[in-house]
Amino acid sequence: MRDDDYLFLVERLGEPTLTRVVPTALIRNSCGVLPELLLTYWKTEGFNQFKHGLYSSVNPEEWQGVVDEWLAGTVFEQFGRFYALTRTAFGELRLFNQQIGSAVTLNPLCGEISSRSMRLVQPDRLHIEIGLLFSPKPDHWDMLDHEDKYLFDRALKKLGPLAMDEMYGFEPSLLLGGPAKLENLVKVDAYTHCALLRRLIDKPWVPFTDIGEALGVDTAELARQAIEEHRAKGG
Repeated sequence: MRDDDYLFLVERLGEPTLTRVVPTALIRNSCGVLPELLLTYWKTEGFNQFKHGLYSSVNPEEWQGVVDEWLAGTVFEQFGRFYALTRTAFGELRLFNQQIGSAVTLNPLCGEISSRSMRLVQPDRLHIEIGLLFSPKPDHWDMLDHEDKYLFDRALKKLGPLAMDEMYGFEPSLLLGGPAKLENLVKVDAYTHCALLRRLIDKPWVPFTDIGEALGVDTAELARQAIEEHRAKGG
């Protein structure tokens, strides 16, 4: 039976347009690593794609190489492993971490890794972080073009629905100065494209890290201290 969060998601986005069964081995290996609520969703719902690709739940194992490559050398390494759990049609990945929950978003098209919070989350509240991943906010999952107009519906009409392993990308890439125009959108293999985008830049843009550098604050050291304090308290 669907819980209230998932029911609300389906009410807003409709029934999934594509579904994949989650491998039993992945569920087994994720016990004690990822929150039980997520595993319940996997068991009862599978990996679901909504509105032909607007938003999807994904297999973190398939995305681990991409996530690790993008986070390497950033402040987020201090928190341990991050897992990609959902993504948008434009490759924006929502990540989960056992220490800070679902606070981090990876946006390969823009070369950015952002975080709504660096607050450490108590283990008994991590299920709430999973609920946030499935909160139905369609406008947040869409992308704006160069004229601040939403792209997804127009991309869907022009290029058609996305397969579970596809995304919409720009040619030329935004990272190379290309404009965010509908006519520049193409369907691409999601994993390959996100990995290639990382190689176009020296390092990802991490907004709060840049602010920390401007203020003379070592955000990596602050993260290490916070984690040590959290562990000392038995978190």
